[in-house]
Amino acid sequence: VDELEVYEAPTDIFFVNHQDAQNISFVEGQPRNITCVAGPSNPTPHMTVSVGHDTFRDVTREFVRVTEMNINCPESPSSSNKKCPLNNDYDVHMVSTAWEPTYKDEGRYLKCAASYPEHYKLPSIETQILIDFHYSPKFACETTKVVKKGAKMAHIHCDTYFNPTPLNSYWEFRVSGTDYKLNTTAERGAFKAEEHEMDGTFGEEHMRAYMLTVSNLEPWHLVSYRLVVENDLGVNSTSIKLQEEAPPTPDPSSGAALSWSLVTIFATLT
Repeated sequence: VDELEVYEAPTDIFFVNHQDAQNISFVEGQPRNITCVAGPSNPTPHMTVSVGHDTFRDVTREFVRVTEMNINCPESPSSSNKKCPLNNDYDVHMVSTAWEPTYKDEGRYLKCAASYPEHYKLPSIETQILIDFHYSPKFACETTKVVKKGAKMAHIHCDTYFNPTPLNSYWEFRVSGTDYKLNTTAERGAFKAEEHEMDGTFGEEHMRAYMLTVSNLEPWHLVSYRLVVENDLGVNSTSIKLQEEAPPTPDPSSGAALSWSLVTIFATLT
């Protein structure tokens, strides 16, 4: 009597060296060896790796799939027993020898999942682990702030992401021959700096909004303002140019229409 081959879904899935951990730590510029294992199974499942929270970004292409056969023969694997292969099952490894998240992945999950096509009628299995990513400050702000002609006040705004928390932050600029270095919570003359913690995907401790208000706006205030933020992993900066709105460009068609009207009037008078 021929034996039937038994299909079985993986009974376990885990990240190697992190089976009991709640998070996995990364430092910017220091990629890590990450391996997810699912098994034992027969046949081997479809494997995916992704990053996210409510929605996930697929990063499977950043990993290499390695299949390892487990030989479960009652006798030596070299035996001529033809039924032996029916007792084999497999572990599937998803491996990246140098994987690193982006700063936007901080506070999200690294997920590994094993699944089958519907016709196998085998259950899916997955595991996920929280990403703790430490990185130097990053910025999300405009490079140019445009104010209307004649405006008396300007607000320069920049959102910043970081982990760990900044040790130091300040604005640098040069106005009317004077160099300014203004702490992000200080006020001096026409300039007032403020900072506010932000709620968001990354958590309050990893987001901050910086604002510089320029009062009694004058033409000499239309310069570049540089925001500098430092934490344990480095110092980064970004510049925002304050400029006045350009005057509207004359419509060429209106000029042509005016010229034609003048020609018509002249012709009528003569």
